[in-house]
Amino acid sequence: MLESPQVVNGCQTCNSLYVAMKNGVDISEAVIFVKIIATQVDSLTNGIVKGTNRQNIVYDEAFEITKPFHKNLEDFFESMKDSSGSVTLFYERRSKQHPNIPPYKKTVFKQLIQGFVSTFLSEPHNGHIHENKLLKLYENRIFVDSQSLLPYYVSALSLNRLEAYMRRNNSTQREFKNFKMQILFIFYLQNAGKAKDINREKDIDKYANDALNAINSADSDKKFKAAIDKFVELRESWIKEKGTAYKFAIKDSREFTDFVIEKLTKSNSETVALLPVGQVVKISIDRYGQYYGFISRNPNDIFFHSEKNHHLDFEEIVGKAVNYEILPAKESWQKEQAIKVNVLE
Repeated sequence: MLESPQVVNGCQTCNSLYVAMKNGVDISEAVIFVKIIATQVDSLTNGIVKGTNRQNIVYDEAFEITKPFHKNLEDFFESMKDSSGSVTLFYERRSKQHPNIPPYKKTVFKQLIQGFVSTFLSEPHNGHIHENKLLKLYENRIFVDSQSLLPYYVSALSLNRLEAYMRRNNSTQREFKNFKMQILFIFYLQNAGKAKDINREKDIDKYANDALNAINSADSDKKFKAAIDKFVELRESWIKEKGTAYKFAIKDSREFTDFVIEKLTKSNSETVALLPVGQVVKISIDRYGQYYGFISRNPNDIFFHSEKNHHLDFEEIVGKAVNYEILPAKESWQKEQAIKVNVLE
């Protein structure tokens, strides 16, 4: 028996056979050639999908969700249970992976990345963007193996609970569904404060737990209502300050996000910049006796040199997780390189 098969080529053929069967066409004599490949090697699976679908659009998220990070995240979701011992939320990486679980108990990749960007990255103005574009926009900055899984779970759970609250209140759903990422962001600011660096596990887990406590509190509905009320108040202040023309572009306005942060926090100076993260995979010495190395990055590792990173102890950083800034190439024959490399604790 084949369980959860993935058709990587021949979808049109499968559909035609199904339609013929439903219409009573005799296909008993039809000859179909089928190649079945069973493997647990993700890189092989991805290679097959890419190689057999060059003529079709296959979005990057189809490959992203096969990575070990997302399998580990799926397991982490299922380890998080309520007081009755039931799983609070399932992460459905693949379509119809959990057919017997009701939709309100599941989250999918789209909700996961949009919710995470809106909360833990403090960028709700990007929360409505298509997941494939978000994946490219935040490449090598999120879904990094060295990052804690807890924030990803908490962001998905909070979005799930907010949507449930809005469904229970139809008028709220109709009026504010286009602004739910801004409302969720305000909920975090009100109950957990400013987001921390997602690459510092101790700090980000404390922040995530503060948000989780608010989500699971007995008065969580009141907290969601307070976030909605605050959004209404801030929206009115924004329009009054900027003019009526600005009321039409709130949900995708970075300027409105900054306005919210300014009004709800004492200072905007602590906002954490989201830097690329990777692992130092190689260190060598060039012909001039200077250190250089490479940091893991998708699709190609990025080069860094001691000339731009005097502060590093190159003999002690192989295998360490780091973040960095990118120095663009000035000439076509040059390559970009990592500067201000910082070892993460």
